[in-house]
Amino acid sequence: MEAHPHLMHWMHTWKQGDEASATRLIEQFQPLLRNVAAKYHSLSYEDAYQEACLALLEAAKRFDETQGTPILWYLQRMVHASVHTAMRRIWTHQRRMVYVQNRDEDTETDSWEELPDESSAVATAQWEDAFVLQHWMKRAKLSPNETLAVSARLKGWSLSDLAAKHGVSSETAKTWNKRAVRKLRQQWERERD
Repeated sequence: MEAHPHLMHWMHTWKQGDEASATRLIEQFQPLLRNVAAKYHSLSYEDAYQEACLALLEAAKRFDETQGTPILWYLQRMVHASVHTAMRRIWTHQRRMVYVQNRDEDTETDSWEELPDESSAVATAQWEDAFVLQHWMKRAKLSPNETLAVSARLKGWSLSDLAAKHGVSSETAKTWNKRAVRKLRQQWERERD
């Protein structure tokens, strides 16, 4: 990307608070902003794009031409680094969230809850394992009942406990478990190939 002839002027007027110059800077750097945001589409393209815009404007304000740094290189590096940091924060937060299905006799609710802040390595490893398992269950497209079966088994419940808790027969709970295991194995085979 070549520097636009008015780039330095827009940066100086943006430093003085001219909103129109900020808009011009964002328009000039659209290809860069979209490219950086596209790298994080699996987290959130919109969030990444907004972070890229904010990073560009912040870098334009901070740029010091007396340092001899090439302006385009500086802006590009700052946008990449800032967006990467912001997306890593979002990813870390998402990793700490667990999908919880609460089913009791009166209500049936689903929610996301933050994992407890555990300091031990064992607890951390367990939470990481739970995160990986959640990923695999999602990829294997388990039904809600199949997900219940896997979660119950991981908690150490027997299939009889699962059946009693959810008011179904032991055979139904066994079927949920078998289907879940089959789907997870099939997904593993597909991913391995």
